[in-house]
Amino acid sequence: MERAPIEAYIRVKPGKSILKHTDKSVLVLKECGEAVKYEFDGVFGPDCTQDQVFERFRCIVPRLIKGHNQTLFCYGSTGAGKTYTMVGHGRSYGLMHNLVKDVLTHGSFLVSYMEIYNEKIYDLLEPKELVLRECNGTIVIPGLFTKRIESIEEFEQMFRQGTKNRTTAETKLNKSSSRSHGILRIGVGEYKLNLIDLAGSENNRKTGNEGIRLTESNSINRSLFVLGKVVNAILKGEKRIPYRDSKLTRLLQDSLGGNSLCYIIANIVGDSSAIGDSINTLSFASKSRNIVNVLETTQKPKHENAKSNKCILPEFGGRRPLSLKTNMKFNVQREKDMPLRGRGKENNPFQEPLSIDTTGSKKRKNLLEDKRCKGEGNKCTKVSKQTSNGSSLILKSLLEKPDIVLSPRTKEKSYRAFLKRAQELESAQKYKSALEDYKTMQKFCDNDFIREKIEKISTLLKKSRKKPEITRKNVLEILNQGNFFDIKKLPRVGDKRAQAIVDFVNGGNYFETLSDLRLLFSEKIVNSILFSIGDG
Repeated sequence: MERAPIEAYIRVKPGKSILKHTDKSVLVLKECGEAVKYEFDGVFGPDCTQDQVFERFRCIVPRLIKGHNQTLFCYGSTGAGKTYTMVGHGRSYGLMHNLVKDVLTHGSFLVSYMEIYNEKIYDLLEPKELVLRECNGTIVIPGLFTKRIESIEEFEQMFRQGTKNRTTAETKLNKSSSRSHGILRIGVGEYKLNLIDLAGSENNRKTGNEGIRLTESNSINRSLFVLGKVVNAILKGEKRIPYRDSKLTRLLQDSLGGNSLCYIIANIVGDSSAIGDSINTLSFASKSRNIVNVLETTQKPKHENAKSNKCILPEFGGRRPLSLKTNMKFNVQREKDMPLRGRGKENNPFQEPLSIDTTGSKKRKNLLEDKRCKGEGNKCTKVSKQTSNGSSLILKSLLEKPDIVLSPRTKEKSYRAFLKRAQELESAQKYKSALEDYKTMQKFCDNDFIREKIEKISTLLKKSRKKPEITRKNVLEILNQGNFFDIKKLPRVGDKRAQAIVDFVNGGNYFETLSDLRLLFSEKIVNSILFSIGDG
């Protein structure tokens, strides 16, 4: 396996700029006088040409030929130059044209062109709506039209036709604003290269969007918001990554924390009027560099045998075979033939009979039997066990019946299993569950280490219960900034309410007073929020 961090680059749009940059960093001077430095894999200044940008990404084609799936996308606010970078204008060709021309030097290839518009996927070469399917963890698009390209002229004709079908419209900030995310997919053998021109995030108060333009803008902002959530979830190591919350992130699933090489070009405007959008773009690109994709170094055959119980996937999509035959081997062994865990010991209470095995390997089933313990005639209670990461844990019995007698071996085994799980929960910041495990361990092994852990976690939980200090003076500012994580920190506001507020603000609305919260929530909820904030 090869580890490959996401590469992030910045391209500054020509014009007046208050930003300072080097070859690999951008320095932003905020209004408060604070200077913030963002690091990247490269920075293309305002004077950088299309050819210079292409030279930096010329390595993509050799990597594709060698057998690496790759994704390159442009990210930024509306009017920042994403489409110019990816598509170009006139004879000033963008990355799509230049990379296609480079691929053709190695032979013909397959191409498809689609868009995501209002959370629906449309084929731009053979106009129709498409659906996503997931097959063994791989995203496929059945029915997506593909065309074999053998010359640059053939590609240009195809691309012009597809671009005509793509949804664009005029706004106050952009005469030809992309209203959808455009995805050009190039296939060489079984490997693919996704070239994505993302629609820009929009502030509807500036763009003056109304009606259908407002609906489009909300959809664009929503998908880009989910993209940011995915990046944050990956960096935090969360168990659930919200890929399914948006069609865009479903398509990018392999590229964000998956097994594809990924490159981001973040387009920014250096003018002071757009500094807020530029900072958001810089922050997103900078964080994305911390995501590491794991590449598969072994090449898979183009078509799997049906007996492997895997889908057959052509270059851009495929269908599950009509019948799948699996070679299921059932291995059943009688209890009398089962080996004892401890040989030479009769009536071993930890003897484990073999269970039915669908893989041919020998799995064991945990079994506890009643046993007389050494001592003053005490009997061991039959204990229920739970498996966690392959270890047997004694749970309810220790909590409900603390006077039960356990063998030394069982005590040691349970202690280690509890300790492992408690430390994992503590690392994941699930302090409440970790505290319960440490308290359970204390019942049969009380030592300084356990007591210190209980005291430490109890202190952390007490601190986390403290209400954030916030007043009415700055709560309006927090609401109107539309930052999900800042809004979520407000008292009585959880994930769902925070998301409702973000959608409200991104839709071009504005909170003039805190009473405007009644547009979203019931009187009871609003009163509880206002009461928690106080009169500051």
